[in-house]
Amino acid sequence: MRLEDLELECTLYVKTLGGFSLRYSHSVSPETEFSERDGGSWRQQAFLQYLCVNHQRYVPQEEMIDILWDDGEVSNPANTLKTLLYRTRLTLERLGFENGKKTLLCRHGGYTWDPELNIQLDVEEFDTLRAKFNAAPNTEEGLACAKQALALYEGDFLPQAAASIWALSPRTYYHSNYLRLCCGAASALWELERLPEAVELCQLATAQDPYDENCQMLMMRLLHASGAKQAVAQYYNDVSALLMSQLGVSPSPEMTALYHELNAPEQAQELDLRTIRAIVLGEDSKGNGAFFCEYYVFQNICRLLTRTTARSGQIVQLGVITVFPRRGDRLTMAQRTAAMNDLKGGILDNLRSGDIFTQFSLTQYLLLLPTASHENGSMAVNRVLEAFSKCKSSVAAVPRFSLLPALSAERRLPAAVGFRPMETWKR
Repeated sequence: MRLEDLELECTLYVKTLGGFSLRYSHSVSPETEFSERDGGSWRQQAFLQYLCVNHQRYVPQEEMIDILWDDGEVSNPANTLKTLLYRTRLTLERLGFENGKKTLLCRHGGYTWDPELNIQLDVEEFDTLRAKFNAAPNTEEGLACAKQALALYEGDFLPQAAASIWALSPRTYYHSNYLRLCCGAASALWELERLPEAVELCQLATAQDPYDENCQMLMMRLLHASGAKQAVAQYYNDVSALLMSQLGVSPSPEMTALYHELNAPEQAQELDLRTIRAIVLGEDSKGNGAFFCEYYVFQNICRLLTRTTARSGQIVQLGVITVFPRRGDRLTMAQRTAAMNDLKGGILDNLRSGDIFTQFSLTQYLLLLPTASHENGSMAVNRVLEAFSKCKSSVAAVPRFSLLPALSAERRLPAAVGFRPMETWKR
């Protein structure tokens, strides 16, 4: 009989990615399985999980006590550990082991497994396959290893142990390496001009972590390489909406810069200025109402206006409108979304076409009002609030605003000689 066959005669397979389960394979009995759904207290589960993950070493009793009772809530943890050990051995016997005492050993006040038992963890196999891919990423063998590793990752490491401090580090480690492996394999497939497969792998990463911008940026590049330029724009807009609605943030400057780079027009010949003007301005130059833009664009416009108005003495008002709950401590997601959508409509309809605004957070819009005094700017924003008060969402939410000059008085330079500042706008 081959050595490989001997090793497989008695093997305990441990699954930790996406859930916890044990599978016992023995040559003289049918294969049996145990999962966290089969009972046992969370401490018994944690006891067994920790011993499985650390199966290659001896685990001292003091270390196990620190893992299970980090809050010191038990008066005699040593006796409680004896009970956990007894119940865990019974679980192993129900799994098919002949003698739990000979399978899980207690020696010198610590715990270890029978050295003859072959224990295989999915995370160890994941690491082995990932290393093989990293050694030869652009080969069929390497890509096959990557796909096998990705198939093993059915979810985060021990999700039921999310509250356990000891599981945090491996959970973060395998989550990050799963994303890296997805993106690495997708990039390798891209180099091999296998774009559909690359997109499919990148989708695995974005589905697992929709907030990882490295994966999102790779997806944008892959869509662009596929010739789906409109899909890039739609994808970027969807990601922006997700980040704002769930986290209250805008895409990073790097992601926004990539979007503008990929979305830049590709011209095969030099164009005259009139044609360029039509391309650059498009229909927006004829639009009515305030101009809505991404925060990245808003920030650059704000910096430009403060530069150009520093010497003229012209006032540019910077404002913020914040949505608060009318009653209670907080708005539900549905109430907040409805209120922000109604408020956006009010800003679009009641501010001038030269005014600029952006969503700054989950409950805030920033406004930039050129050539506006504080009084006139307040009048304009009050019109927005009045329009909002007629919307259904005003039952649950109430907006409040504040204004101040975008450029502080001490930073504004005296007007140039002979220059007459523009009169304050009239609303």
